[in-house]
Amino acid sequence: MSPELIDPSKFNLKESCPTTHSGCYALGMVIYEVLCEQVPFAPHDGTDIISRILGGERPGRPQGREWVRFKTGLWRLLEDCWKAQPDDRPCLHIVLRCLQGGGKPPARQQWGSLKGGWLASFRNGFRVVKGPT
Repeated sequence: MSPELIDPSKFNLKESCPTTHSGCYALGMVIYEVLCEQVPFAPHDGTDIISRILGGERPGRPQGREWVRFKTGLWRLLEDCWKAQPDDRPCLHIVLRCLQGGGKPPARQQWGSLKGGWLASFRNGFRVVKGPT
């Protein structure tokens, strides 16, 4: 869960409300979890994890055999997904393009031009295939 959802007051928000920015943070954690085959911040417990997230801590780059799964471009993208300030995170369209590009993100100056509704960007990135009728 992103820091602004855990403690909205730290971000001048009145309530905890999921956004595309918090979705980007969560997606970065899911990608990390899938590639590491373990949950972020393992073996810490829930309360400790919350303190770590609010304190600005993020998962470290894995070492050993898991390290090879995190190419430099992909790792940088994950770090960007986990930025403390929601507006500093890439839009999900950028994350999708990075994943399609084998971990190489597009130039950061392109991020602003690709902002928009993440669901629309997601849907536009895939062809809808109808099943048998």
